Amino acid sequence: MYVTSEQVRAGRALLDWSRARLAEECGVHQNTLLNFENGKHLGLEETVAAIRVALEAAGVIFVAGGVRLRRFMVGDRVRFRRLSRFKPPAVGQHDIGRVVEVERLSAAASTYRMRVQFDHIGALPLIPKAEFELVVAKRSRHDAISHQAELILR
Repeated sequence: MYVTSEQVRAGRALLDWSRARLAEECGVHQNTLLNFENGKHLGLEETVAAIRVALEAAGVIFVAGGVRLRRFMVGDRVRFRRLSRFKPPAVGQHDIGRVVEVERLSAAASTYRMRVQFDHIGALPLIPKAEFELVVAKRSRHDAISHQAELILR
């Protein structure tokens, strides 16, 4: 699936990432990213692939005509967002925790809570998912199979 400049901008917005943050995460120069997002250049295949990989690793899912964030899963590594209202004083801005429980709600629910465990203080109570950002996604069995299929097709 081809990634559009609109999808990249929308993905950054969902993650609350600056252009500089995305450039750092994908190893692409900020000016290159700016030119792609503004439509000045279509971008080299390798560049667009690097952008897509960085956004997908952070939880962005590319769908026809747009993007969305995947649900957090048990085993994901997360940290509190910079402006979180729920971050306890014992948890630093860059401390990474592991999701140990995701509240079960109806499939249509767009908001849910999760329990995150930090090594130095243990598990926190259920906290709204919007307070966290994904650092490392736990790969699902489906992701691993899809990745293997892509490698075989290359």
